[in-house]
Amino acid sequence: MDVASDHYLVVAQIKLKLAANKTPSQRVTRKKFNIEKLNHGEIRKKFEEELKASLEQEKMQELYPTEQWTKIKETMSSKGENVLGLRQRTNARDWNT
Repeated sequence: MDVASDHYLVVAQIKLKLAANKTPSQRVTRKKFNIEKLNHGEIRKKFEEELKASLEQEKMQELYPTEQWTKIKETMSSKGENVLGLRQRTNARDWNT
């Protein structure tokens, strides 16, 4: 059957490797803070004051930039968890619905 068309038949061989499903112990989860609390003036002020006080105690000028970043990240994490608390996990809907 000869039809005038600009379409060409494509044939391909594909090799597909599926990634192993990670167990919950292998997954890296990050802490999610309840940042909605920052909308409240007194909680935001408390977070700012504690963060500022903690960072002033560290001697940041004596550290290398990577060490500075690590200190800042650890301080923000600990103060965020103490003042803001962690966000409660919501049940996600099934991905294929």
